[in-house]
Amino acid sequence: MKMTKRCTRVAVATLWLCLSFAGAATAARALDLDAAGKQAYGTLKAARFFAIGGVGEGGEISGGERAYRALLRHKQAVPAFEALLRDRNARVEGKLYALLGLRTKDPAAFARHLAPFLSGKATASTMSGCLASDEPVAAVAKRIRKGEYR
Repeated sequence: MKMTKRCTRVAVATLWLCLSFAGAATAARALDLDAAGKQAYGTLKAARFFAIGGVGEGGEISGGERAYRALLRHKQAVPAFEALLRDRNARVEGKLYALLGLRTKDPAAFARHLAPFLSGKATASTMSGCLASDEPVAAVAKRIRKGEYR
């Protein structure tokens, strides 16, 4: 009985992962993203924390920031960031990267998408240096609006 439950959990987790990546791939294909763009989109969609600047003991750039910077350089950056904001399966941390990308690439689109981030009680996992924390999404969005992230 225990083995059956465990196998079921593993099967469900595997299916969820496959569907998540398939959704990211579908959105990426619809946006005409190349392989690097698709990978960056998928990484941001699943981002576990929002961090700009060096993190951890070594002060390394996070995978999320590397993906953000890769998508930022892409010719389809604005549509990709907007798609990420609309993606119901994207984590809020990835959506914060998308919001930052719009502020950089298309201030008018940023202004259109900002309001939902400023209201509500949602939290996001963030990292700054060696400190990880859960912060209100509104606080992070306000810092993005002020230009505190580059």
